[in-house]
Amino acid sequence: IEDGIYEGHSELGPVVVDVKVIVENSKIIEVEILQHQNGLGQAANAIVEDMVDQNTYDVDAVSGATVSSEIIMNAVNDALQKGLK
Repeated sequence: IEDGIYEGHSELGPVVVDVKVIVENSKIIEVEILQHQNGLGQAANAIVEDMVDQNTYDVDAVSGATVSSEIIMNAVNDALQKGLK
C-alpha cells in the first residue's frame, strides 16, 4: 500500500462507520474513527489499536460489539483499497 491518508466508509443497517487511515512505510500507523453510529457497539472502537499493532484490518472482533467491529474492519479495508497501486 502506498503511503498516504485514506478515508473509508461502511454501513449495515443502523451501524455507520467512517474512518481515516494513515499509512507510512507501507504500514498502518494510525486509524481514526471519524463517525461511528453504533447503538450499543461503542466498545468496538478499541479494535483500531489492534489494527495498528498488527498492521492489518483483519483483527478479532470485540465481544458484544461484533457487528460494529465488522463494520469498522470493512471501513478500514475500504480505505486501504484506495492505497493499492
